[in-house]
Amino acid sequence: MGRQTFLAKHPFRSGRVSPFGLLLAVLLALAIVWGWQASTVGADAQRAAGAPISQGPERREQVQLENEADPGAELTGIERRPAPRDDPGAKGNVGIEPQVEEESTREPLARLSDEPDIPAPPPQEDEPEEPPIHSITGVLVSDSGAFRGSAQALVQGLHLDLVGRSSPDVRQEAKLQPILGENGALQRIEFRFDELPSEEFELTLSSLDAHEWYPSSLLVIAPAADVEFRCLDGQDTVALRFEVVDAATKEAVEGWSVRQFRSSVSAENGVLMHAGPLDLAAFPRNSSLQWIVEAPGYAPAMGTELSFRPDPNTGDWMTRVELEVGYRVRLVALAPAPELQPAAGAQVFLDGKSAGFTDGQGQLIIARDSAPKKAKVTWKELSKEGAFEEVCMERPNALVVTILR
Repeated sequence: MGRQTFLAKHPFRSGRVSPFGLLLAVLLALAIVWGWQASTVGADAQRAAGAPISQGPERREQVQLENEADPGAELTGIERRPAPRDDPGAKGNVGIEPQVEEESTREPLARLSDEPDIPAPPPQEDEPEEPPIHSITGVLVSDSGAFRGSAQALVQGLHLDLVGRSSPDVRQEAKLQPILGENGALQRIEFRFDELPSEEFELTLSSLDAHEWYPSSLLVIAPAADVEFRCLDGQDTVALRFEVVDAATKEAVEGWSVRQFRSSVSAENGVLMHAGPLDLAAFPRNSSLQWIVEAPGYAPAMGTELSFRPDPNTGDWMTRVELEVGYRVRLVALAPAPELQPAAGAQVFLDGKSAGFTDGQGQLIIARDSAPKKAKVTWKELSKEGAFEEVCMERPNALVVTILR
């Protein structure tokens, strides 16, 4: 066979260049350049964004072999190293190798956010609801339609107290408002207690007035209105007369005065005691009375409604009082707080000697030539002895109150 030539299939070997062949070569060169630039730009973009770069089959096999050589190592990150600048052929290529980091050198990845961190508001705690506040209101009225005597003296001698049954610390004294009629007589007395919780309270009335009150004690649940206390002043009255003389000379004593002492016992409020002036012009016949007559230079004299006898000429009640020089006092012993009830049957010792026992109202009248230096009170209901202050016993007071403890 003769020699075959391929001049028609390889135009560049001939001295002539085909236009079609030249165009094909230019397009092929441009495609190669564009492909290389695209790969370079893509790698740079991946590095800027922190995205992983494909390693290629040979590098992946190398990483796998290195991990198999050290199974205990942990692949925690990669290190990117660009090729040397003096190697144009390595431009755009990145060497990747696994990097094992120590536990103590790891840092958490920062959270990318365009908004600043705003601390969460503290949880809202529900405010405790305040207990409702209530009032107790009422009126004091006269059984005869209008109170007798001075309205001011009557109001000053009245005490209406409140104490909680389940809350003994809740205690108040009523605000009193006298209401006068057209003729100036005292028609009624309004009272009120404010700022009370919703519970049961005991109201106790104590008065210097000799008339009895009904009721003297009352249980009320707040809120309450139109609570009524009635003065039983519609009964017959009698005038009282005192004849005061010196016990030794039997001569009349000048400058004497008389007071009354009253006490009201309440299961919750304890004992309410009053000492004040006595209305001699109108005393209820069926009322009780504890009176005290005092004069300068004499020991006080004391008695009750049983001390009087009727005057056959006038019908008044009269009594003769003989004042002596010496020491006389009415001792009132009360149980420890918070009950403050009368300590009935308590034994009183003065200067180491027994002076007697208190009555059902916790009282004992002590009469001596002089004031005792020492005094103490013992009560069978207490394991400890209660004592009152010596200054109260040494001073010439007509009334001494001691609270056992």
